[in-house]
Amino acid sequence: MVDQYNEDFPWRIFVSLNVPYIIRKELSEIKELIPNTFNHFLKWTDLSLIHCTLIFIGDSIEDQVILIKKIIEDIKFNCEINTFIEEFVFLPNLNSPNVFIAKLNQSPEIFYLYNELRCKLLENNFKIHKKFLPHITIARIRKNHSKKDRKSFSSNLQKFEYPKKISFRFKKISVIRSILKSTGPEYKILSETSI
Repeated sequence: MVDQYNEDFPWRIFVSLNVPYIIRKELSEIKELIPNTFNHFLKWTDLSLIHCTLIFIGDSIEDQVILIKKIIEDIKFNCEINTFIEEFVFLPNLNSPNVFIAKLNQSPEIFYLYNELRCKLLENNFKIHKKFLPHITIARIRKNHSKKDRKSFSSNLQKFEYPKKISFRFKKISVIRSILKSTGPEYKILSETSI
């Protein structure tokens, strides 16, 4: 975990729920179900990077990062956060696919945690931009294909049978720094709190 702030700010920050290893492994193996003829459309998420984003905060200065960590540490967890994978879909939609995701069951516990965190961040003048949809990103659709080709590819991919109702429990919540590189994002865990 990162303890020293020796790199220039702002940092790109998000808060995530940690996906258990066994589930990450199962999700990373979905690429084995996809015929090779489709693989050039996808950039798969590395097993070590698979997570469920709870809130994306974005550019943050040092004082904000310290405050975010404190807010997470102070949240009281009253119950276990259990969920399951409902389905595999494309975002924003099948006609214009950018991301291939495992959509999670919208359990009241996840939304309670999201709302608690959102309220605390808003009280401290953070801006929360995106609507919350509990999901895990499996792959991104490469942009170097026409919209028509991507739509055809996503329609075909949607027909495959994927594992459903995979149940699991979130055990940790993390504050993560995302560093965008030409080779893909690099994540640094700044803090972890058990749920």
